[in-house]
Amino acid sequence: MHLSWKEALGFVAAALTTSAYVPGFMKVWKMKPAPAIGVSFGQYACVSAGIFCWLVYGIVIGSLSVMLANILTLPITLSILWYKKKYG
Repeated sequence: MHLSWKEALGFVAAALTTSAYVPGFMKVWKMKPAPAIGVSFGQYACVSAGIFCWLVYGIVIGSLSVMLANILTLPITLSILWYKKKYG
């Protein structure tokens, strides 16, 4: 499989943006019983909706990097939302 430089750049962007959510997820996961988890429910609801739209967009245009980034990121942001709803 040959990747164009554009798709390779997409994979680099995917790795960077997806990994950016991991520290927040780890913080929420560790602090889950705390009454005030320091993330905004509204912010993560908007981010999750946007990630879902990017996933659909990636499917429509057939971009593996866009699909993969959002397939990996969506569960992380949804988990943060779930923890916020349950414990926040």
